[in-house]
Amino acid sequence: NKDNTNQEDAEDDKTDEEEDEDITKLRCVNGHVSPTKTVANFCETDLSFNCMKVYAADNPFTLLDTSHFIYTCVKPGLNCKTMYDTYLKNAPEGSYCEECDRKYNGCNAEGQNELYEQAFGGKQVE
Repeated sequence: NKDNTNQEDAEDDKTDEEEDEDITKLRCVNGHVSPTKTVANFCETDLSFNCMKVYAADNPFTLLDTSHFIYTCVKPGLNCKTMYDTYLKNAPEGSYCEECDRKYNGCNAEGQNELYEQAFGGKQVE
């Protein structure tokens, strides 16, 4: 019986550590969506950071639709300011970058249930 108690205590400790880890990290959809391809998983960032979504509008001078979304975690050196200064600097009109207004897991794919399910393997809780 004593062995079982120690094993249960170890399992309880593991659960507490996992819960603490969930509390200190924000999970964001990480990937890209274009007219021809969707790649999505997730990334984790500290709660002091956020999730973001970048949209590059279609280039009107090309025959193919070049519009695409990028989903990722905000982290040092990667945020909307750096995206505007680099990636979106010469992007077509209508392009944008946005960070989530409210922080919750998957907030950068709000309302995009299929993308959320592909990234996290489950349905988005509303």
